[in-house]
Amino acid sequence: MLKEKKSFSKFYFLMVIVLNTILFGVNMLSDTMTWKQDVWFHISRIHEINMALNNGQIPTLVSFNSFSSVGQAVNGMYPQLTLIVLTWMTHWLAPIAQYFAIFTIPIVFGSCVIFLIAKKLNVSSFNALVFTMMISSLMRPQFNNIQTSLSMVILTYATIVCFYSLKVISEKNDFNAVLLLAVAVALVANTHILSTILLVIYLLFLTAYFFYYSKYKFKMICGITMAVGVAVSLSFFTIYSIVKLLINHLTSPTNFLLVNSTLDLDKLLANSVNWKITTSLSVFAFIAFIMIIKNWEKLSSLEKYLFGLAMGLILVMTPFIPWALFQDTPISIIQFPTRLLIFTNVTLILLMMFLLRRTTKKTIGIILILLSVMIIFGNIANNWQYRKNVLTIQKPGEYKNLTTSINNNSIQEPNFFDIRHYPEYLPKKSLRNNDNIRLHQPDEQQFRIFNHQALSHGTKITGEKKSTTYNSVTYDFANVKQGKFLIPFFVYDNLNYKVLLNGKSVHFDKNSQGSITVNIPHSGHQTIKMELITPKFYNIIWKFNIIMLGLVITWIIYKFKYLPKVEV
Repeated sequence: MLKEKKSFSKFYFLMVIVLNTILFGVNMLSDTMTWKQDVWFHISRIHEINMALNNGQIPTLVSFNSFSSVGQAVNGMYPQLTLIVLTWMTHWLAPIAQYFAIFTIPIVFGSCVIFLIAKKLNVSSFNALVFTMMISSLMRPQFNNIQTSLSMVILTYATIVCFYSLKVISEKNDFNAVLLLAVAVALVANTHILSTILLVIYLLFLTAYFFYYSKYKFKMICGITMAVGVAVSLSFFTIYSIVKLLINHLTSPTNFLLVNSTLDLDKLLANSVNWKITTSLSVFAFIAFIMIIKNWEKLSSLEKYLFGLAMGLILVMTPFIPWALFQDTPISIIQFPTRLLIFTNVTLILLMMFLLRRTTKKTIGIILILLSVMIIFGNIANNWQYRKNVLTIQKPGEYKNLTTSINNNSIQEPNFFDIRHYPEYLPKKSLRNNDNIRLHQPDEQQFRIFNHQALSHGTKITGEKKSTTYNSVTYDFANVKQGKFLIPFFVYDNLNYKVLLNGKSVHFDKNSQGSITVNIPHSGHQTIKMELITPKFYNIIWKFNIIMLGLVITWIIYKFKYLPKVEV
């Protein structure tokens, strides 16, 4: 690669920041958005974190301000360290602006990182800009507001960082590259566990290739082992939360039919430019495929291996694989085989970047940048127009998929966070039928709790939610009879709770229905407060993790210029 002027490099880096900030940040100006259950789910998590931060705390392991305020273990089972940081950075914004900002920040930051990583892969600053914008176009699903996932954003950038880190470790075993690999994996782990598992599997295939050709196999093993240790340390808050809850027998994530989420080969190209479709090969993946076939004889062994890996991923996502056989196995936790599209798209766009190095003409690069901008702008503009001109604003208490949009007033309605019920990660004994642990909807007994219905001598009494804090919820119940009273609140065996009846702490029992029973001494109106006592260790490891992650990231930023360039 010819030596280029630093001024050009700075200009292209600035272009990365400006283009991504404008293209994705424009959504922050909107006061409406389209939505579906995924969006509601993540808005609920953000609200829970906001409420805790407003009290100078972090969320507890269970939910008190969202998901019907019935103590569901969403906070603990869905890694939240990354989301807590992003929510803290944006908590001063209105709900919809905050939602978009939480996605825009990692996109802009991630784009800057992979621009610099591309240069470390011996790519010119211009081609690094081209590569970065093509990757930015993959963020399309994050902004159709129908299905969305912060993990998809972070996983996309982390995959590229891990590729570079493994390449360096296989050649030089650079300590800073080891830390870079660890941080990339840890950021994914602190955002989404399933994405972490898929990332590790993908990295195993990359590691196998790099290890085979490495001249320093023992040092490579040591470097990767160190990276694993650091990644685990930086994810200890997440690991602790999940392990503490997994000791309970929990219901599993929703068991979607795997075969229904495979790639529809005859619609791949059309889906790639349809803003409503979230699972598709990128347009640039198709272009890369053509370029690879055309230049096959010129490809290096690594480039051919990456192409084979991408083709293998595509095959795995098709109906040619008998996914029905895995429906009732642990593999079904993947829910959607098309989750692998992230790795497919990233791999093929990486290959395109390597191919672009072989030409000195900037015309192709300019066309690719313009196409990236058009894709991003077109998707956002289409969605903006759709929600403004087609959809009506959601009415309080009403939930209709894609037939309404929501605004800030909708989100601030008192019952907004009660309108959906997820049967995931609840105590298994809360089920009426304990063998039925893979549900699409809660069963009858769980619905009673979600609807705030207590049991008094077999009679259902609906409670009125009076107030919530980051670790408590208070209900009023009318016409309660003396005797045993089943409170509509999920409890987990190894968590410590406190129950206040009419302002006084009372004895309680964890019953066989996954909730709490108290004894009512006198019939009549009752005010009951459920509180979770947060272990001191929980806050200690939070502080440890956030400090360590901050220190390691600061170190990497300081030492980044010393990371070596590698040839591919």
